[in-house]
Amino acid sequence: MSAEDASPLSDDEFQELYDKARLDLHLGRPKEALELAERMVASRGDSTTAHEVLGDAYAALGKLQDAEAAYRRAIELEAANADAQRKLGEVVLQIRSTELQHEFLENRLQDKALRGVVDPEPEAAAFRSGLFPGLGQLYNGEYEKGVALAVAGLVCLGFLTQGVFSLLSPEYSGPYSAYYAAFGGIVGLGIYVYSIWDAARGARSHAQLTELYRRPTKED
Repeated sequence: MSAEDASPLSDDEFQELYDKARLDLHLGRPKEALELAERMVASRGDSTTAHEVLGDAYAALGKLQDAEAAYRRAIELEAANADAQRKLGEVVLQIRSTELQHEFLENRLQDKALRGVVDPEPEAAAFRSGLFPGLGQLYNGEYEKGVALAVAGLVCLGFLTQGVFSLLSPEYSGPYSAYYAAFGGIVGLGIYVYSIWDAARGARSHAQLTELYRRPTKED
């Protein structure tokens, strides 16, 4: 920081920097606001206003830890600073929310890793479900859903087979043969199509989950 930035500011100069910093924040220019706030703090380190503006600039840049420290310093200088207290609470909640989200993503990925899922490909997942419903979900590590779809597919296949067999064999034909065949065919087709779509979606969801977990935050 230059000597000019750290030089004492008159009340008018301090107010001018404050107004410019507020304008920059309003116009979406947090970097420029941060530079002005740092000059204010360097000149008047005991100003709660300067530290509050510094916290606002850090918060706008996504540097939540730095914003928290700035707001806490502003409150230390003036315990009755209600705005700084409110902003500190909001920043702490954002930090905690980010931590909880990161923990949730980590737990999801660890759970999938335990199931042997690494990086499933949407095309491969869809292809497996195209062979038989539920196989793509098993590939994605969604075992419960995969088993459920496979069982449902087998049930529908059984209805379809029984219905068609009865229709083709008059001696075994019953009053509900056509219904069995229609039910097995229509519902089975729906399960088949859904399984392919869901398998591809599940693989893409896993990729997005991994990307979110590995994506650096603004703090980094």
